[in-house]
Amino acid sequence: MKARLTMAFVFAAFVTCVTQARATVYNWSYQDASNSGSGTLTTADASSPSPYVTIEFMSGVFNGLSISTLLDPGFCCGPLSNDNYLYTSVGGALLDGHGLAFNTSTSDGSNYYYYSIAFANNDGYAVTTLNNTVTFNGTFTAAQQLGSGSPTPEPASTGMVLAGFAGLFTLLRRRRRSARATRSADPRSA
Repeated sequence: MKARLTMAFVFAAFVTCVTQARATVYNWSYQDASNSGSGTLTTADASSPSPYVTIEFMSGVFNGLSISTLLDPGFCCGPLSNDNYLYTSVGGALLDGHGLAFNTSTSDGSNYYYYSIAFANNDGYAVTTLNNTVTFNGTFTAAQQLGSGSPTPEPASTGMVLAGFAGLFTLLRRRRRSARATRSADPRSA
C-alpha cells in the first residue's frame, strides 16, 4: 500500500515538472535609416507550435520614446497584421512576415505611435506605421538573455496535482474505513 502511494506521489511530481512552461527573455534591437529601438521581449513557449513562440511582453525604447504596450495579434499595420510570434532557431531569434506590433507614447502619455516590425523578404525588416508608412532595409536582432527560461507553473498542471492529491486522500480514507469495518466485523477482535 505504501509503495503504491509513494509511486503515485512520484508520478504526480514528475508530471508537474514536465508540464511547466518556460518564460524566456530576449534582448532585441532594430535599426534602419529612419527608426531605431531596443529592449526586451518575453515569450511563453507553451502557447505556440515550436519553433515559433508567442511574444507575451515587450519593453524598451523606439525612436526615443518608451514602448508602452505590445498590441494584440491582428491589431496593426499593413496587409499582414501582426501575429506576435518569434521564430527561434539555433542561430538566434527572428520575426516572421507578420511581425509584432506595439505602441509608444510621449512621457505625458498624450501622443501614441503604432508600429509593426516584420520580415520583408529581400528588403530585410520593415517598419510599418498605422497609416501604412513603410520603411525598408531594417535590421532586427534578438538574442536570449543568459539565465532566462525559468519554469513557469501552468494552471493545468497545478490543477492536475491538486486532483491527484484529492484522489490519494479519497483512496486513503476509503482504505481506513474498510479496515475499521473489517476489524469491527471480525469476531476475533472482540
